[in-house]
Amino acid sequence: LTKATERYESKNVKLMVVTAQLLTCCALEPRHPGALEAVAGLLDKAMVALRAAGNANDGSEVSTISCEIAKIQVLRAHQAVGGALRGGLGSQADRETILGDAMGSFRLAAAQDPSNLAALHGMIQ
Repeated sequence: LTKATERYESKNVKLMVVTAQLLTCCALEPRHPGALEAVAGLLDKAMVALRAAGNANDGSEVSTISCEIAKIQVLRAHQAVGGALRGGLGSQADRETILGDAMGSFRLAAAQDPSNLAALHGMIQ
């Protein structure tokens, strides 16, 4: 789905963001190990498409994308801890680093659009 979106709708930022939001829910399943990376890539391409269209000054769109990136970073932090608990490569230090990145993304989202409740909620959590 991400490949089709990138191929046929590469300039449709809103569709990319909505697709990423839906796929983030599926990315929590252990059966889909690369799903978070695919969703993160789709959001990165949405940001590139937004800048290419000259709408990078549109605070609400940038804020929404930054918020979704932050949510993925939080999920990665939880996966890092889960991996550490199961004897994986993750560690508490990895988790703290990733959560710090997520907080930065939530702050960027709130700075771009102060009315973005998802960004404010993410910073509080």
